[in-house]
Amino acid sequence: MCKLSKKLKVFLTLLLIVFIEPALAQVSLTATGGTLTGTYATLGAAFSAINAGTHQGAITININGNTSEGATPATLNASGSGSASYTSVTIRPTVTATISGTPPANRGVIELIGADNVTIDGDIIPGAPVNRDLTIINANPHSTNNTAVIRLVGSSTVGNCSNNTIQNCVIIGNFDATSLYTTSNYHAGIYAANGSTTPTITNTSTSGIDYDNLTIHNNEIRKAYVGIAVRSSSSTTGVNDNLTITNNIIGSNIPSEYVVFRGIHLENINGGNISQNEIFNIRLSASVGTSNAGIDLFGTGTNNVNITRNKIWGVASPSSSGWGAYGINATAGTNTTIANNVIYDITTTHYSPISQTFNAFGIRLGGGTGYKVWYNSVHIYGDYSSGPTTTGSASAALCVTSTTVTGDIRNNIFANKLTASGSTGTKEHKAVWFPTGFNFTTVTINHNSYNIPAATAGTEHFVGKVGTATGTGNSNNLAQWQTTTGQDANSVPAANTNAPFTADNDLTIPTNTNTPIESGATPVAITIDHDGFTRPKPGLNPNLAPDIGAYEFDGLNGVANDVGILNL
Repeated sequence: MCKLSKKLKVFLTLLLIVFIEPALAQVSLTATGGTLTGTYATLGAAFSAINAGTHQGAITININGNTSEGATPATLNASGSGSASYTSVTIRPTVTATISGTPPANRGVIELIGADNVTIDGDIIPGAPVNRDLTIINANPHSTNNTAVIRLVGSSTVGNCSNNTIQNCVIIGNFDATSLYTTSNYHAGIYAANGSTTPTITNTSTSGIDYDNLTIHNNEIRKAYVGIAVRSSSSTTGVNDNLTITNNIIGSNIPSEYVVFRGIHLENINGGNISQNEIFNIRLSASVGTSNAGIDLFGTGTNNVNITRNKIWGVASPSSSGWGAYGINATAGTNTTIANNVIYDITTTHYSPISQTFNAFGIRLGGGTGYKVWYNSVHIYGDYSSGPTTTGSASAALCVTSTTVTGDIRNNIFANKLTASGSTGTKEHKAVWFPTGFNFTTVTINHNSYNIPAATAGTEHFVGKVGTATGTGNSNNLAQWQTTTGQDANSVPAANTNAPFTADNDLTIPTNTNTPIESGATPVAITIDHDGFTRPKPGLNPNLAPDIGAYEFDGLNGVANDVGILNL
């Protein structure tokens, strides 16, 4: 009996080792200082060891399997905070893996509290080809509000939270766009916007500062109220320098996984590159009243930000109480470049024929100076099919709302053929729309294509408008717009027509299309198109100058009745 008990004890010990060791090996760690190696059951446990000073120097954390962080966020403190002492921390998977957690309100699954030089790279080593092998999930129910998947905190108290990279990950929040929610239900994918010692995740301006040199690259983000938020409450101190947000996919084709409020939400950014992101299906519930946007840029501390080569589509705010929907919304700052972007399918409801806020706009400039709006293709279409029956409607591919806006607007396609079948009020849908009293000598506007349907030109569709009074300030065609502005001498077309896009949701232009858009642009500092082709793009047809719009194509720039040889 005694010998049997010893054998049973040995067996049970081996059994425990078999089951416990894999769990402990889910996270393995190597370091150049302190204790050089370690194994942990969760990322949070590895972070705790770093915070305690157990591992120091340059630290690598390998994710070897799925981990469940539970309700306690995996929190990494700044080096120098307490016993923490490290020069860098790199986290990446060795196998396809998932990190999940159920953080409480105002917290994230993974948190960097003043931590610098941290890289979360979801690509398995050696990373050829580059894949998104690491998924990070907020596994809370939708009812747990104001949470994030990854939360960064920067302040003068905890540290600046600088030089961090989040790349090659799938980031899934706990927001369900098909469930009931209000504007206070703020769920974020990546949230870098708070520096308070009392955690807060909110849409309002916060005390977060100095998320300098933050890179967010090649991630897929879905199931969030806002995809990426990088914000500082200060326009003079603590602005976020050198932000890079590139090649991310933000949105989903599954309604329960939509991102609904902002794809990218930015405040007080100094020097930023927001490029080659696809942001789509930013669609609010009809019961939620607020304006939404693909990219929103604001704050008087915003300077020298480049928003280029992004594709933004499917932005909708369908509340019948009347709100706005914007592809790109920029309302402050200096020297912002908006170039080579493709924007289409922006809709809201017929609520007001005069509001430059509560309508659908492809690009909306609400303030700021020194803009460079170049080579964009913007197409507003669809139907305002809901809203008060007798209320009018309005929209514009480009809307400038402030007389203080200055800059350069060239080489763009601004197309609008949106309708409002459910409205009996005034309908004024424009290619471009400027405010009352705008001084056109403060901007350069030329070499653009203004496209509206010929059949409804002058009744529902207009090339341009100045002012917000119905029935006045409208230009029915390009000639009238040229007289109004004293500009656009080289813009097209002379006669109203729809843009020759391949389809409403495909803003390329087919080869051999006869259109003045071909070679109709003028060279500016941008020398490539949306897809990276050199401007002008070589082809069989004469391509003497860059093409207007986001895409270069091999078209014809002539007139339909040119003299030519019919037979030989």
